[in-house]
Amino acid sequence: MATYDNLPVYKASYDLLLNIFNFFVEMKREYKYMIGENLKKEMVAMISNIYRANSALANRSIQIQLARENLEIIRLFLSWSG
Repeated sequence: MATYDNLPVYKASYDLLLNIFNFFVEMKREYKYMIGENLKKEMVAMISNIYRANSALANRSIQIQLARENLEIIRLFLSWSG
């Protein structure tokens, strides 16, 4: 089993998290604390679910489904943040 930090999906998610942190600095004030904080929390949850899916021996598909749900919520937040 590959370590989680070598997975392409983990690397891409981590890069997205870094980009979101940079985007957060430039985000409009009206969105920064409501959407911005939730966006960062969803990103951390998605990365955590990717880690759990990689390390789980059972219920891997559940963790993958949770990560997909996190991704859809992230897309929604990004569309709202304009």
